Amino acid sequence: MTIFLQIAKHYLNLSLRATCKASIDADKGWATIARNKEVSVQKRAKMELLIGFLETMPDEDTDRSSYEWLRDKIKHYRDEATEIGKAKGYIKPGIIEKGVADALLMFEALYDKFLAMNFLNIADTMDDPFDVYRGCAAWYIADKLVKDRTPPTLYEWAVSDPNTGGGGVVTQEKEALLVKSLARCADSLQDVEGMKAEEVSEETFASYIKVRQNTVVAELRLLRDENRLLCERHGLPFQLPIFSFAFFSASVKLPSFIGPTIKTLDDTIAKAMLVLAPGKESEQQHHAAPSASMV
Repeated sequence: MTIFLQIAKHYLNLSLRATCKASIDADKGWATIARNKEVSVQKRAKMELLIGFLETMPDEDTDRSSYEWLRDKIKHYRDEATEIGKAKGYIKPGIIEKGVADALLMFEALYDKFLAMNFLNIADTMDDPFDVYRGCAAWYIADKLVKDRTPPTLYEWAVSDPNTGGGGVVTQEKEALLVKSLARCADSLQDVEGMKAEEVSEETFASYIKVRQNTVVAELRLLRDENRLLCERHGLPFQLPIFSFAFFSASVKLPSFIGPTIKTLDDTIAKAMLVLAPGKESEQQHHAAPSASMV
């Protein structure tokens, strides 16, 4: 599976299950007398089938193919839910159709964003140092994109800083930092490509990977410093990650913390470093109290 598909499945699953829950809650609510529960049950059954497809869908050759296949499936089940309502005389879209439409828009926006940021067709095994960095960055970007498209609760409005939300000024500046960092890292890695011949010994390949690791680690340190300066400029707290160094092994299974727990740029840097430079100091940083800078 690829990073894009892994992330897309995660957020589609959350979105569709939230839509089903909203439909169930509406059937139990004060306006239940105006709802046709039989229609609601049938529509939710279609959503459960779609969720099942998410969990079992085959891997396509490219993320583009996966995107088109899954987009067509979502539209198919949305249209089937619509037809269930029309058969009972309901012309306007219900909770299920609206929820699926929102999920589809989110899915399309996620694909477009990942295409623009060169995050497509990266295996979720992330067996290259740069892919580890891009994988962590992809989870961060996805979290911000989804939050920007999701109406916050009243509580979230009350406690959040408008500069640090999905579309906030600070978040936009941090994304720009990340985009610049990824491009800079890719350029630096081009300089070591000459080490990778078509046929190389294990020792030579190990040296090649180590140089790539060193390059990515150096870039993450630079991004960490740029992030600190940005936080200071905006008066945001910043917790300085401390990194130790060890040799990256592509055979090591990626830890579970690379995933939806990556929600800030600090997370992106620290968790990539936990894979690329594991050690006591970085482990302590990972388990330390989170920074108050939530962007």
